Amino acid sequence: DFVHERLGRKHDIILNSSLADSTIEHLLKDVEWRILRFQPDVVLLMPSAAECAKRGADDEFRETLQQLTDRLHEEGCTVVLNTPPCPANANHSVTKTMKTAASRIRAVASQTGAVLADHFSHWQATVQHDRANANLHDDSGQQPSARGHRELARRLLKSLNIRSS
Repeated sequence: DFVHERLGRKHDIILNSSLADSTIEHLLKDVEWRILRFQPDVVLLMPSAAECAKRGADDEFRETLQQLTDRLHEEGCTVVLNTPPCPANANHSVTKTMKTAASRIRAVASQTGAVLADHFSHWQATVQHDRANANLHDDSGQQPSARGHRELARRLLKSLNIRSS
C-alpha cells in the first residue's frame, strides 16, 4: 500500500517468492525460476534468522550470498540486503552467530555495492536502549510483533532514502 498509494507508484508489482525454510543456497540454485523470470528492477534479500543462527558463521554463507548478489547485479537488478532481527531471548551462542552473519551481510553489501538495511544493529540498539518497552517481538519471541514489522518497514525505507511520513 505504501508503494502504491503513498509513493504513487500504482504500476509497480511487488512479488514475494520466499518459501518457508528456504535458504540463500536454495535461492541461488533456483534463481532463474524464483526471481529472474520476473525481470525485477529491485530484489530484497533477507536471510532468515534461523539460517543466520545455523550457518551465519560459515564461510559458505558469505560466499553464497555474494554469488547470489553478484548474479542479480549481472542481470541489472538493484539488490537490497537486509540483516534479520535477532529473536528475543536468544542464547549467547545464537546471538554470537547472528552477529557474525549480520557482519557478513554488511560486508557483502559493501563489496558488491548492494543497498544495506541493517535491522540487526537497529534492533540491538533499540533493545539495549529500552529493553522493557521494545516490544519488537510477538509472544513467541521468534517473529516480529506489529511494532516490529513497522520498525522493519521504517528501517528499509530509511535505507532506501524514502521518507515514510
